[in-house]
Amino acid sequence: MHHDLKGDTERVLGFPISYLMDRKTINIGKSQIGFIDVIIEPSFHAFAHVAEIPGILEQVKQNKEDWGQTISHYEEMMEKENEFLTSASTTPLKSPIQNRGLLTDINISTAGLFCNEI
Repeated sequence: MHHDLKGDTERVLGFPISYLMDRKTINIGKSQIGFIDVIIEPSFHAFAHVAEIPGILEQVKQNKEDWGQTISHYEEMMEKENEFLTSASTTPLKSPIQNRGLLTDINISTAGLFCNEI
């Protein structure tokens, strides 16, 4: 995801990593559940008082449950990504990991970080 790439670039350049942009600490499943809890659910509950859309609140609940089932997958991905990033040096590396679903070639050098989909 572009969020991961932004965080990677900020890390290589020595900048503070922006909120929700750090592949080493952000579990997408957990962040989606947080988004549903804080934004989606309250909005849809309020909207349900104005207009009736059959099944919409049940769908929000199902989406939250579905994201909950992805948490362990993203934990595993974060472990692999952290191992790869920890082993990265100034020589170009070919990543054996998936970039949140996209196979990625990651080239880390002192000049910067370049990620290309393969």
